[in-house]
Amino acid sequence: MIKSLLCILGLTLLVSNFAYAETSAIDDSALIGVTEYVNENYVNLSESDKELLISELYNERISHNNGSKNKASKIAQQEKELDKAYEAMMEEENYIVSLINSMGGNATLSSWEDNLNFLSTHYETLSANAENNIEHVDSYIRAYTIVKECENLPEYKLNTTTTLESSYDYENAVSYAYDWWDGYNPNYSNWNEYGGDCANFVSQCLYAGGEPMIGTDRTSSKSWFSRTTNRDELSKLSDTWIDAGMFRWYWQDNASGYRKFSKGGIDSYNHTWPGDPVSFLNSSDRAYHTLICVDYDSSIKETYMACHTPANDSRPLNTRSGSFIVYNMR
Repeated sequence: MIKSLLCILGLTLLVSNFAYAETSAIDDSALIGVTEYVNENYVNLSESDKELLISELYNERISHNNGSKNKASKIAQQEKELDKAYEAMMEEENYIVSLINSMGGNATLSSWEDNLNFLSTHYETLSANAENNIEHVDSYIRAYTIVKECENLPEYKLNTTTTLESSYDYENAVSYAYDWWDGYNPNYSNWNEYGGDCANFVSQCLYAGGEPMIGTDRTSSKSWFSRTTNRDELSKLSDTWIDAGMFRWYWQDNASGYRKFSKGGIDSYNHTWPGDPVSFLNSSDRAYHTLICVDYDSSIKETYMACHTPANDSRPLNTRSGSFIVYNMR
């Protein structure tokens, strides 16, 4: 947290030397937000390096103050598709509840632990019946196995952020997102019609930003790679690259840090920066959608996301009413 109000007030002397501040009054709320972000996420930096980073991020933050007019029409056009990922997830969850109840179980949408146990126990019987949608069953089991693995993780975690140097180039990640948010790079497989392409798209963005592919084990939470354009060559494509839940599991361990928010607002605005990926969670903490921050508007304190399934480059984050995780990549 912010060390003291005096620290913030003292930084106004530093801000007086900022390039942007020469022509604009200091935005106190932006300064406080940036100072809090740096002090929380770069705890091992020297005080001089913190001041340098605060100066850099403050200027970046206040320079984005004219995006809302340009994005308003796009947001209106895309509004109808905003919940496509949620609707696909709910279709699967409702199917699982009906399936379990048809077999004599007592399932509800919230009883995910009992549902998971039932599906695992009866998996052989379920897979033997060709009428069952085994893809939904497999997806549900994978999703809530991950929820179970992650349920004891803290809501905030700082990994290793010790210097101002980073191999991640967020500008390249954002540039890639804008290039491909409404298209599909032929150098990668396309999963839009096969459960969704959201994690696949954001993984491509992170790779364009310099994050290295790791490992060879497709199902491991320690691997992250895509070495094929063919969906059938699954051994060359990790689950962490294409699956929203597995993406969450991997990046909670490998991002510079992460923070969970119960809803959007000024806190999420202060802690989300271009190039940061985001996982949307349902009420049971299941990650069902993956997006990446591409822009923000300081005049209205709004953050904008790009994603696939549905294609979008202007999805607002801070008006979201549900929970989500932001992964800090810088």
